Amino acid sequence: MKISHREEAEVEEQLIRVLGEGHNQWTYRPDLKSEEDLWVNLRQKIISNNQAELNDSPLTDKEFETIKTELLLRTKTPFDAAKWLKGENGMARITIEREDSQLGSVSLILYSNQDIGGGISTYEVVHQIAKRGSNIEARDRRFDVTLLINGLPIVQIELKQVTAKDGVYQAFNQIKKYAEEGMFRNNIFSTLQLFVVSNEQTTRYFANALPKDLHPKFLFSWRTKDNEKVENLYEFCKQVLNIPDAHRLIADYTIVSEDQDNKTLMVLHPYQVHAIQALFIAANKHQSGYVWHATGSGKTLTSFVSTKLLARKSGIDRTIMLVDRKDLDNQTTTEFTKFASEFNTGISSGNAKANSLIVGTGSAKELSETLLADANANVVIITTRQKLDAALKYAKKQEEKKGTNRFQKLMGQHIVFVVDECHRALSAENMEEIKKMFP
Repeated sequence: MKISHREEAEVEEQLIRVLGEGHNQWTYRPDLKSEEDLWVNLRQKIISNNQAELNDSPLTDKEFETIKTELLLRTKTPFDAAKWLKGENGMARITIEREDSQLGSVSLILYSNQDIGGGISTYEVVHQIAKRGSNIEARDRRFDVTLLINGLPIVQIELKQVTAKDGVYQAFNQIKKYAEEGMFRNNIFSTLQLFVVSNEQTTRYFANALPKDLHPKFLFSWRTKDNEKVENLYEFCKQVLNIPDAHRLIADYTIVSEDQDNKTLMVLHPYQVHAIQALFIAANKHQSGYVWHATGSGKTLTSFVSTKLLARKSGIDRTIMLVDRKDLDNQTTTEFTKFASEFNTGISSGNAKANSLIVGTGSAKELSETLLADANANVVIITTRQKLDAALKYAKKQEEKKGTNRFQKLMGQHIVFVVDECHRALSAENMEEIKKMFP
């Protein structure tokens, strides 16, 4: 679509209109004009969403100051913020002691990844928020358009005129400069997860990061399932920033990655998102399928995120990720452990806990107990076909000895297998054996 050259303010106005269109979309809040306004709005959200916990005793000024302090402690870096927002069982909470000691302590929900598109979640859009950076030399700034979920800034959109040469990169450099000036640090904007930059005709998105890690190579364009590039700002908003997809992009498709040297927030490419969604449809229908892509495209991450999300889905009893034996040996402490922060209880090696990630599973005996235990239904198990085979034989033998029916119960469950590098991890014969074992 051909777009005439317009001032940024006009683009901003139309963007806000598009974000507010349709059912259950972003609510425009022209009354919120400063960071202080955003804090007041957040306080109202917290009170509204925690009425039962507060038990008709509204937050005092001192209590809210404690919440602000705790919030800023949990969001010192984009990685810290993302990890906190993922929350325990999908809920980001802050616990405080009530000013009235008789009321004790209270655990308050600030953000929910369970209530996507409804529940306690609210969606608001603000613009031209006045802000001064934390650096001495920083000047007063105004952010173009900000999307709030539950009162917290989550998506920041920076706009440039369509006439601007390399407008998208100018917008990106503006965000990088803001980050260097401390605009997104030690204030309410420290919860930002995603940036969008556009000059109307070209649009890109990227995950928040420390200033040194913000690089143009991480700017992604959105593509449809048919691989058509979505460049137009307003079409991008309709396809990516609609509700519930915008919230789901943050909840499910931004990933915290942690190793010895680096802690980062990653956002998936559109082809990874489409692959995961297709996998969900197949799993619900008890069908098989495959994801194919070039080397280095992130297939292992795609399969890992798929397994994690499926483990939390109702109607699916177990998820097991099968990998090549050599890969498991080489990557146990690298590839998979980088994403342990996606799980509340980290990495275990047997004796699994709910919502945890198990890499390797120790012995076949340990794996068999994990498979048979009801408490481990939403555990993500990463193992090999050989160990799975041995564990099942062991489990069947032990259950027959004990005369219990846990093995038969396991055989009747809806189990999804995700196989990484399947040409090495599983042969056609192995696949047929698994299908016979798990009808």
